[in-house]
Order: sequence, then structure tokens, then C-alpha cells
Amino acid sequence: MMPGKAACTFRHDRSVPDEGWRVDPRIGRALTAGLIIAALLTFLAWGFLALVHVDDRYHVGWVEGSRIALTRSAVSGVLYPPLYDGDTYGGTRFMPVPILLHAGLARMTGEYLVAEKLLAYLSSTLLLAAMFLLLRHAGCPLAPALALPAGVLVTLPGLLAATTVQGDALSVVFQLAAVALIQRSTRSAATLGAAGLCTLAIVTKLSAVWAPLAIGTWLLLRNRRQLVVFTAALLLLLAATTALFQIVSDGRMLTNLQEVAFAGVGGPSGVLRSPTRILSLVADGAPLLLILVPFALAGTVLRGRRGMSLWFITSCGRYSSSWS
Repeated sequence: MMPGKAACTFRHDRSVPDEGWRVDPRIGRALTAGLIIAALLTFLAWGFLALVHVDDRYHVGWVEGSRIALTRSAVSGVLYPPLYDGDTYGGTRFMPVPILLHAGLARMTGEYLVAEKLLAYLSSTLLLAAMFLLLRHAGCPLAPALALPAGVLVTLPGLLAATTVQGDALSVVFQLAAVALIQRSTRSAATLGAAGLCTLAIVTKLSAVWAPLAIGTWLLLRNRRQLVVFTAALLLLLAATTALFQIVSDGRMLTNLQEVAFAGVGGPSGVLRSPTRILSLVADGAPLLLILVPFALAGTVLRGRRGMSLWFITSCGRYSSSWS
């Protein structure tokens, strides 16, 4: 064998790591520690901000004021004031569960603003905890499982929802729980439980429909018998709860929803324009999603049918139904 030829041949031993591409494990540990520390500092900053502003008008505007007015009315025994009582005008599309929860806390604390903010803090804590637990259950490492919920708090919509009088976070908690329940099992008990959680979500926020849509689509593809169970249970529970609140409000709840349910969204046609609206909202309040979502979609497409998980369908439904 010629020396030149021998010099050009080599054997690649896969058992020997390529030192040229080896990353120092200390760098990985440092990044992990940094991510955990940043997440914990974010949670602490939010907790400090919430504590300092628990009894003032921080992030309290006319929308929050209308919630407080509805709470005061409920405390006095009137759920959903009339649209016009001869002297003042009313009207709201807010659903009854947050109003009643606020009223209960107001009776306990004796103060409306503090009660409203405490419920917002509790709802946000439940949402962040649910995100963390779901990520860990899906096999996500500790650092990103902490960082992703913390990332919600550093966006403008997330910070507003977690520091002011809102009913949005609680409806998201109910929907996440419903999706997680179906993800684990499609037996009748789980299907009925998911229908109950979706009902709670809808009577908490009128536009909380992305979880029922995602679950319905998933069951249509995987288990059509349970789709019938889920749909029937959801419709029956919604009819029962609507009838209950309609009776409690002396018939005013449906009157309110009928008149102002689509106020500010251009009528039912506004629902059809929701995808473009959510894109503009994301661009203004959480622009990082515009970068992350294409990568998530690309990963799903590359995985083929295995990538069409319930959580992927849920994310699609969440964006398409965000009209309020």
C-alpha cells in the first residue's frame, strides 16, 4: 500500500466522542440554573407587585369598575341588573360564575376591590400551577417547565390578567383541566368530567369555547361514541346551568346576553374575523409567539399524523376562537 493512500484513509470509531463538538456540561448546568433563577425571580416580582397593589387602582379601569358594580349588585341580591330601570342603564356579557365568586369574597372581606383582586391572584396562581404540572407530566424538564409559565407574566396580557380584576384566567384553568382529562382517558367518566369542566368554563367566560371545540375534534377522530356522550352531556349541563342562572336572575341573564353578547366585536361576523384579530393582539401584546408558533407548526408537520396531538388541536382552537 502506498504511503500517500494510507495517509488518506481513516476509521471512524463511533464509540469515541467527537471532542470537536463536545459541549462542556457545566455550560448546560449554568443555563439550567439561570433559567430556574429567572423564573423564580419573575414569580417573586409578580407576587410583590400583587401584594403592593392589592388595595389600590393599579390596572383598574372602566371594565374592572363594571365588574365591581356587578358584584355590588349581586351582594345586594340582584344578579344582572335590568338593562334600564327607568333611571340608569345596565347590560353586560360577563358570565355569572366570576360575579358570584367575587360577591362571596366581598362578603368575606368586606371590601370589593380587595376581594376582586384576591380572586384574580388566586385564578392566576391556579393557571400557572396548572401549566407547570401539565408540562412536567408531559416530560418537560424542570427549568423550561418553570420558565414557560413565568413567561406568561412578562407579556402585557399576562401581566394585566394576573394583576387586575379579570375572569379570564379561571376559564382557562377549567378548559386546560378538561383537555388534560381527555388526554389521559376517553372513558365515559373522563368524558363526563370534561363536559362538566367545559360547562364551568363557559359560564365563567362566554367565549371559552376552544376546549370544547378541540375535545370534540379529537373525539371525532379517535372515539365517536364518546363524542356523542361529550356533546350530549355538555348541552344538558349548559341548559341546566343556564336555566338555573336565568331563574336566579329573574330572567335578566339571557336578556343581557341577547342584547350585548356581541357588543364591541361587530356582531356575529366578528367571530369570523377572530383569527386576524388574535394575530394583531399577539403582535401587540406577545410578539414572541409570532416566532415560536411557526416552529411549533413546522415540528408538527414534520412529525406527520403523530404530531396531531390533542394539545396541538387545542392550540389551533384557542387562536381561532379568541374573539373577545
